[in-house]
Amino acid sequence: MANCFWADALDGSTNGIKTISAANISDGDMCIVILHATAKTYIYRYDSSSTAADSAPQSIRPTDYGSAGVWLWTKPVMDSLRLRDAIIDNANTSVNEFSTDGTLAGNSDSAVPTEKAIKTYTTTTLGQGLTQPFAQGYFKRPMFSYKDGDEIYISGGGFWTADDLDQAVYTSSKLTFQFGSGGSNAGSDDLDNGAIEIQYLYLDSSAIGSAGGTALVASDFYNAPTTPTFSRGGWYLATTGEGDGLDRCVGAFLITAANALYPFAHNGNEQYILCSDISLYAAADSDTTQDIDVYSPCNIYGKVYLQWDAVTGNADTYYVTNGDGGSRIPIYQYSETQYPGNTAWMAPDSSNQIHGNWAAATTGTMRIRQRGYKVPGGM
Repeated sequence: MANCFWADALDGSTNGIKTISAANISDGDMCIVILHATAKTYIYRYDSSSTAADSAPQSIRPTDYGSAGVWLWTKPVMDSLRLRDAIIDNANTSVNEFSTDGTLAGNSDSAVPTEKAIKTYTTTTLGQGLTQPFAQGYFKRPMFSYKDGDEIYISGGGFWTADDLDQAVYTSSKLTFQFGSGGSNAGSDDLDNGAIEIQYLYLDSSAIGSAGGTALVASDFYNAPTTPTFSRGGWYLATTGEGDGLDRCVGAFLITAANALYPFAHNGNEQYILCSDISLYAAADSDTTQDIDVYSPCNIYGKVYLQWDAVTGNADTYYVTNGDGGSRIPIYQYSETQYPGNTAWMAPDSSNQIHGNWAAATTGTMRIRQRGYKVPGGM
């Protein structure tokens, strides 16, 4: 037997579960009670052997309780439940729908998004980086390695490119990139300048397109001598490529006068150390400021790693911060017992020069060599 009641109270004797006579029910009978004051629904099962005391809502004895037989509050387990136009309500809000809107445009407190809607929203709105092998907001940049005179290795890692596509791109395995128009990308600049130069490595937005969810290949990069400019949180080159025509710069490499890559070691971020020095200055000591050309990516925004030393000589050496009118900062001081030397990271001026000064003119020879460089922000 099953019964349904509107009750004033679970433990009352009027219009309640207690009024059902034990003589009219059997073990296992069920009863649904809807409490009048709160509209809450309770389900009870009759246990003919139970002697539990009255303790609403957990247990309720019928009015004609003898030695056994108690209504026990039951929390049913349902194999399935299908509700149409149901409202789930509490003191804070009411939920009346499951939403499949992948944009979450409704901004509602009464809709619960489905699993697919959440995935669509996080992928398209928070960025495709969520579907890539790295976390949103964090990218391990690829490390570049020297292979030979016109080739480098690009290790696995990711980039964010903020053109109007705003997408994450990544390398899933080590790539070999060959410089020049006959290499990995026909749009690359040939290494034929015949003088030391900087070649920048760019992401080719026209080749990548909107396929940010796929791994990059070597032809998605190209090299060019054009210096990028800072925009949208990174260094970009304006092009006529995909979207709004911005190609992200991801690296910078020195090319020798013999049109070959300088061997280098890259730390995976901003620092490149050259495996062979570049001689920038070697002349007799002078007490006047010398303007010395250096090779710094993005000029004043990069830095150069310089070795200052004396082949012979006996004068203190200074770095001048702003040409002839700048302050002199000691690089090293002369020692009677050995020829002095020092290394330092320095920022060039807008002409890509640093400035050196010696305390006095002598017959000795002072030397400055470049041993590396830093790109701004790792590019």
